[in-house]
Amino acid sequence: MIRSLVLKSDWVLLGIVFVLIALGVAMIYSCTHLDTRHGVQRWALQLIWIAFGLVLLILMGAFDYVRLQPLAPALYGFCLALMCVVLVFSRHVRGAQRWIPLGPFHLQPTEIAKIAAVITLASYLANREDKPLDIKTAAISLAILFPAMALALLQPDMGTPVVLFGAWLCMLFVAGAQPVHLVGITATLVWTFAAAWMTHLIKPHQKGRLLAFLNPNADPQGAGWQVKQALVAVGSGRFFGQGYLRGTQTQLNFIPDQEADFIFTAIAEELGFFGSLVVLSLLAVVLYRALSIANAARDAFGRLLAAGFAGVLMTHIVVNVGMTLGLAPVKGMPLPFLSYGGSNMIACMIIVGLLNSIHLRRRRIDFDF
Repeated sequence: MIRSLVLKSDWVLLGIVFVLIALGVAMIYSCTHLDTRHGVQRWALQLIWIAFGLVLLILMGAFDYVRLQPLAPALYGFCLALMCVVLVFSRHVRGAQRWIPLGPFHLQPTEIAKIAAVITLASYLANREDKPLDIKTAAISLAILFPAMALALLQPDMGTPVVLFGAWLCMLFVAGAQPVHLVGITATLVWTFAAAWMTHLIKPHQKGRLLAFLNPNADPQGAGWQVKQALVAVGSGRFFGQGYLRGTQTQLNFIPDQEADFIFTAIAEELGFFGSLVVLSLLAVVLYRALSIANAARDAFGRLLAAGFAGVLMTHIVVNVGMTLGLAPVKGMPLPFLSYGGSNMIACMIIVGLLNSIHLRRRRIDFDF
């Protein structure tokens, strides 16, 4: 088993992921090494999460992903229960309840719930592989994700519903859904969002972020601050950047929580357009490998699972980079493998491990034990 793991793993995918992780640690250090407010430097805490994530990546690669299908309801139910625990027992941080404190670390259940939701949805669609994918099936598949979306909105967390919706679109497309069905359901969700806005289900600070996206100058010292400072950082990087540890916006802490959701601004400022292009190219290859693994999967469950994970990663990347460039509203959306945060790093490592598991078992004769 160990020999097969070493020889037959997708080393293109794994190698690029390791490069991105190393770059992420370097940029987290750049963003936080002058910050003495936290006892342990955040780059050091990130290394701990990475070590734990690597163990999970290896275990997931050795684990036959097919065994997840009968476990899907239990896994999803457990994650939903954790999201309920967050709403009841966790304390508010900046107006949100998203984390379960575990000593010096904080677990964000929504990150793991994304994986469980994709597994559950893949199981449902795979069981209906021999039936036409009509509007009813599409609607039921979206309803499977609704509990996780609703619990995330109650925290409040608008990023998780967006990610789950992106994964849903990818999985239904791979499952053979008609574009008209996807457009119809998407339009329904747009109207639902409009109703939530009018009935004040969308929290004031979330509305502020959306309005700041449309007009950052309306509140330049408040909701529009991060957007404006992010654009300054990106623009000041020019082609080759200001140099590592030399970015003025980054070193002077103009951007709040830059090491987390706005890590791309540090990359753009200190490594420039060239460095940003390299990072985006590496992320694009990760997505390409995920879709290639989906295409070569030995069964429908593996194909849908890989497509769903590709959708999760793609949505994170598009929205994170988009909000950095002022092309998307600001929300809690880390950049995979690069942003500071233990829960997201562990979730990404699990995703890569399961993608590798699907790759290893793309033909039964290749990896059977």
